[in-house]
Amino acid sequence: AGPALCEQCPDCTRTDQRGRQRSLDELMGPSGLLLNFSRSADWGPYCRNQLVELQLSLPRLKALGINAATITYDSREALQRFTAAYKIEYPMLSDVGSKVIRAFGILNTNVPADHKMLYGIPWPGDYLLAPDGTVRDKAFLPSYEHRVTASAVVVRNFGVDAGANSVELKTAALTAVVSLSADRC
Repeated sequence: AGPALCEQCPDCTRTDQRGRQRSLDELMGPSGLLLNFSRSADWGPYCRNQLVELQLSLPRLKALGINAATITYDSREALQRFTAAYKIEYPMLSDVGSKVIRAFGILNTNVPADHKMLYGIPWPGDYLLAPDGTVRDKAFLPSYEHRVTASAVVVRNFGVDAGANSVELKTAALTAVVSLSADRC
């Protein structure tokens, strides 16, 4: 789905929940950007949970120099309500008309154009972008019900403890440390 690893991502300049135009350069942290595409912060329960988890993971991301942002086809007003309800600090970009979603090549083609409520949603997923705007990593799962957490992206790409409890398992030939990628589910 969308740009491949090491490819430049398309322009994603959009208005955030506070009414401010945000460009990719503005969104980027010193070490990159975790760019999430969600179906809807307004009505999607799996998306809503993932977006709250992203807020909870902000301290870990910021400690690594990674900023976070999300893009949905929701209106700015819907994103404002979500931000107020869940105290969201990261930019939530409104892509009404799905221009950016199409530019990324992740428009959900299973939804017919005449379906007024759902048409325009993306395939949900995440891009970890390098500071130059190239795709460092991406995560899209086959089922919209399953999402990769921001904490899992941190563990996979930076090999650091996600802050959750860990268990060490030892045998004569192998030692493994198992950690949860999020503090809550």
